[in-house]
Amino acid sequence: MRVTEEEGASRRPLVRLLRGAASYGFGTLVTRSYTVLLLPVYLAYLTPSDFGILAITDMLSTPLVSVLNLCLDRAVTRFYHLWPPGDRPRQLGAIWAASLISATSLTALLIWSGPLLIGRLFTAVPFHPFLNLACLIAAFRSTSSIPLMVLRAREEAGRYASFTTLTSISGSFFIIYFIVLRRAGARGVLIATLINEIIWCCFWSLLMFRWTARGSLRGRLAAPLRYSLPLLPADLAFSVGQAFDRFLLEKYVPLSELGLYFVASRFARLFHEVNQAAKNAWIPLALRLGSAPADAGRSAIGNLASIYVSGFMVLAVLTAAFGREALSLFAAPTFLGYVVYFAALPGINLSGRNEFVTAVMVAYAVVSATLALLLVPRFGAFGAAIGFALALQILGYVSAWVSSKLYTVPFPLTRIIGLGIVGVITVASVINLPLGPMTLFVKAAVAIGYLGVVVYLTQRTFAAAQLAAQIP
Repeated sequence: MRVTEEEGASRRPLVRLLRGAASYGFGTLVTRSYTVLLLPVYLAYLTPSDFGILAITDMLSTPLVSVLNLCLDRAVTRFYHLWPPGDRPRQLGAIWAASLISATSLTALLIWSGPLLIGRLFTAVPFHPFLNLACLIAAFRSTSSIPLMVLRAREEAGRYASFTTLTSISGSFFIIYFIVLRRAGARGVLIATLINEIIWCCFWSLLMFRWTARGSLRGRLAAPLRYSLPLLPADLAFSVGQAFDRFLLEKYVPLSELGLYFVASRFARLFHEVNQAAKNAWIPLALRLGSAPADAGRSAIGNLASIYVSGFMVLAVLTAAFGREALSLFAAPTFLGYVVYFAALPGINLSGRNEFVTAVMVAYAVVSATLALLLVPRFGAFGAAIGFALALQILGYVSAWVSSKLYTVPFPLTRIIGLGIVGVITVASVINLPLGPMTLFVKAAVAIGYLGVVVYLTQRTFAAAQLAAQIP
């Protein structure tokens, strides 16, 4: 069938989204698959207590990355296409310099005051050497945020995926050396990670040296900081919501059980990483469509978001339903199951109303902490997993609703909520079935049924004629 020029133009944003998601997703899939294949090695040379230590250090280092660079990487995504092309190198240079100064100063403060502040929060793991190494890892890792955001703003998905894949693979080689040949345990993993981050910090610095130009910082940081600083509380609140389950488990269960929980959650994050890879393609495209005429751009975002969420809800249900079978292949703790991740919509960020982003994330942190306080003392690690999943579901629905109100994007909220509810029911009906061939057959039949529901609820969105009328 011949495609007219008008129809071809109408499908370009969707094609760009799918192509970008495939490029980012391929790099993520290679990276995460490589990590999964190495899981038996990690399980053979690391004890559950080692994994418990890594759970706590990861809980510390992950949110520190955003704090250390003041969320200035987000400003790159927001303003890159607004800067005049001739002024971009100086603007990037100012942001890069401010990020380095901030990361160096805050890291020095953390290492000096860490035993008094951080040491009191995490009592199961000593600050030296474990938490100290976690702070240094976050400091050097923060240097990757801005150059990666530049690549994302330029929509250079191939280079982005290549660099992140190489970063992960090189880190895995260092980790294998320290845990297999040196038998250094959790400390070896942290040292290997730090060495890898230092090497890549040099690479990112050279890359930024090519992209930036010297210039005065005066007048160049006001707008980026006005945009990025209000996002810090939102990032911290989201990190609290993501990590509170592990923080509370440290108080109620042995370090070894926390380690088992960490193994299962890391394995489950394969879907989350793929989701994040697609967002790397989705957000720049949504920002570009948002600059189109109001009605056409917003309608296009709403329709593409529906396709985006529908696809990832299917992947989420499949990941959750077949999680135990996948974990059993690696002798990993299967009793935890999987978390159903919801594909959050970026309409709040598109509106530029960062105060609402903070409000939503604080509410998410409160809900996550409340569920953890209710479930962890009674059900332990399983309660933590259930609370984490429920909090993310609530976050997804609230984000979609607030996005539609702030940015007046016509998100199909009823359809999205229906997909989520049916997905939860689908997973709950099969996740605790005993392992075996018959269970696989039942799960496959249920998954096909859910796919049919998704196609039924989203069939109108997939119509090319509708996209043709709305996508510029």
